[in-house]
Amino acid sequence: MRKFILAWLLGCCVAGAATAADSDDLPAMKGSYTLADGRVLYVSYHQRTLYAQIDAGPEVALQPAGGAVWQSANGGLRITFQQYDNGVVSGVQLVARRE
Repeated sequence: MRKFILAWLLGCCVAGAATAADSDDLPAMKGSYTLADGRVLYVSYHQRTLYAQIDAGPEVALQPAGGAVWQSANGGLRITFQQYDNGVVSGVQLVARRE
């Protein structure tokens, strides 16, 4: 129960547009996304893997969780890329869970 109570959802504004139609287009998802609380989510792509980093925190590898949803291996960080029908990313939803 605590895990759900301690979960929070942060909205964001897009600092730059990106596109992602399929796995070959994953490098285009990289960019920086300003979160509602002022922190910045950086999404990078290297070695065929997406990574997330909040401000100067550690870089975390992301795994596909279905559709436009990506998450860390332990599920503590979950990012949903909000996309238009043409694949352009219009924003992200970040869910972080602390235990």
